[in-house]
Amino acid sequence: GRVTQMLLRWVMRYAVVGIFALSASLFGQTTAAALAHFASLFITVYAAQAGIAVLLAVVIAAALPGRNTLVGLREVLVTAFSTGSSAATLPVELRTAEHHLRIAARLLSFTLPLGVSVTKAGPAVYIAIAALFAANAGGIPLTAATTGWIWLLSVAGSLATPPGGAGALIMLGFVFTEAHLPLAAIGVIAA
Repeated sequence: GRVTQMLLRWVMRYAVVGIFALSASLFGQTTAAALAHFASLFITVYAAQAGIAVLLAVVIAAALPGRNTLVGLREVLVTAFSTGSSAATLPVELRTAEHHLRIAARLLSFTLPLGVSVTKAGPAVYIAIAALFAANAGGIPLTAATTGWIWLLSVAGSLATPPGGAGALIMLGFVFTEAHLPLAAIGVIAA
């Protein structure tokens, strides 16, 4: 037990250094145009997910007037964006819904875990934008039908995405293969 915990702590602490070194090596070998493409991917994904979060916050605030809604949602949104994991955000969602929004715990204990399992807007947006980025970076022309197919595959793939940080990366292989996109782009996106 203790040895395993110590090893896990060591890996968690130094994995970040290894990932940074690999990313620095990769980006050191790329052109400014490639970095601009990657920056556009990063900004687009977070802007789309932030837009969805703001829209949902407004809908929730309108549905629950006078309940300190936006203050309660702040912690949930910060946790969601910093971890990228719906599973890691679930305890914060449960606490916020019960204490700030005053929703009954018996209702929350069923609906929020179900929502984490079923609703996957974040991964769907991420997968679709990453696929469009790969096509653009690879110079692959996309028709309206191909773009629609990518969005449909992204939604389907997001439903099978595990609720963890970077879980959508697992589904990129499925979407890229079905949409005939270069699988090598997944390595660039994952970096």
